[in-house]
Amino acid sequence: MDWRHIPSIFALRAFDAVARQGSLTRAAAGLNVTHAAISQHIRKLEEELNLPLTHRKGRGIGLTREGRALADALQEGFDTIAAGVEAIHREREDRPLHISLTQTFAEGWLIPRLGRFWAAHPDIGLTLSPTPEVVDFAREGVDLAIRYGFGDWPGLRARRLTSARFQVLSVADAPKDIPLPERVWLIETLGVEQRRWAEDQGFMLNSSRVREFQSFPLAYAALRAGVGVMVGQAGVVQPEVLSGELDVLEEDTSDDLAYHVVIPERGPRTEAEVFAKWLIDEIPVEVSSPD
Repeated sequence: MDWRHIPSIFALRAFDAVARQGSLTRAAAGLNVTHAAISQHIRKLEEELNLPLTHRKGRGIGLTREGRALADALQEGFDTIAAGVEAIHREREDRPLHISLTQTFAEGWLIPRLGRFWAAHPDIGLTLSPTPEVVDFAREGVDLAIRYGFGDWPGLRARRLTSARFQVLSVADAPKDIPLPERVWLIETLGVEQRRWAEDQGFMLNSSRVREFQSFPLAYAALRAGVGVMVGQAGVVQPEVLSGELDVLEEDTSDDLAYHVVIPERGPRTEAEVFAKWLIDEIPVEVSSPD
């Protein structure tokens, strides 16, 4: 298609509106523009095609023979475009909700609770994409993300979900008198931030006492079996801490970093809003661990 020989799409849209409405005034109202703007578009279109397309018809606007032919072609074309756009919207609404989140949060917090979400909302499908990367919502078709950070991502609406401060955890019946550097440390391979924090605090000094696991569930299972201690994040393990199953031996004093529910500022899916509300309702009131 050679777009150089096709008039302005704005002029064609204005002419289509006039042809459908039979009135400059109604066409202007339908396109939310001024009467003068519609008239200017029609005049420029007629000048470009070098033939009349409209004429006065009582209080309205009629079409010449050439105008009627162009109007029929435009109506078919614009209707096809509208149907295509509507199909895309329907496909977007029908597909599962696409959620981006870290693997740790997915495995440690979300998946154990998904049964409750589907019990309340059985008609909402979910596609989980665990990744440590910050994804582009539009390019990758993401509807909602659970992100770790300060909540200041441009163009996105972020709601604080739960604290992400680091905690050194052990099972409740583990010995309390062993210094942390002498403990066996259970580390998730991808837990770079957790390892760095523990090293910066002087807790993880002996690399021979570090045991690495390929996923959070494996490291967490070893923790609950009493094999050693691990660095967790408060929002992920809070229920087990509150129940007394796990003890917090040390923790970060800063609470600035948190997990956030993140959705686009404009045009989020209704299902994304429903899921975001459910996530926030699932979080217990945040409390500090007991001394």
